[in-house]
Amino acid sequence: MGRLDRCDRTHRAGRYRLRGIAGLSLGVSGASTALAALCGMPLGIALHLKRFRGRRAVGVLVNTGMGLPPVVVGLIVTLLLWRTGPFGELRLLYTPSAMVLAQLIVALPIVAGFTRAALDLLDPDLALALRADGAGDARTGYELARAAGAPFAGSGRRWVRASQQ
Repeated sequence: MGRLDRCDRTHRAGRYRLRGIAGLSLGVSGASTALAALCGMPLGIALHLKRFRGRRAVGVLVNTGMGLPPVVVGLIVTLLLWRTGPFGELRLLYTPSAMVLAQLIVALPIVAGFTRAALDLLDPDLALALRADGAGDARTGYELARAAGAPFAGSGRRWVRASQQ
């Protein structure tokens, strides 16, 4: 009976660890996705609506970032956070914060690019009509994102169509 008890305890401990690992993974992925949406959607809206100095360079960075391999991002983040790297003093290497940072760098350009592509599918007169009604930049961006079917509006059809073009 002693051997079965040890096996049972080991099995329970393994399940407990597995739950912890899965929880950490979901937490890191959820945090990085939320941050990417919070930063990437306004960036995509700004790239669509605004004409500013450096807009083309930001667009190139977004497009380049969308094709950046996650392994390269991980390597760059590791080198930056290494003990002798520029941010080594922060001691973030191999922490959930570093994982969130790496996933954010991968996801942010994708969110920004998809947002810009979805807004490009809309009728250009829609933004003009919103501005004629007195909507500011933030309200215009919100209404355009809503019209494009942004996730917070509950529809992703235009996002899928934009990603297929």
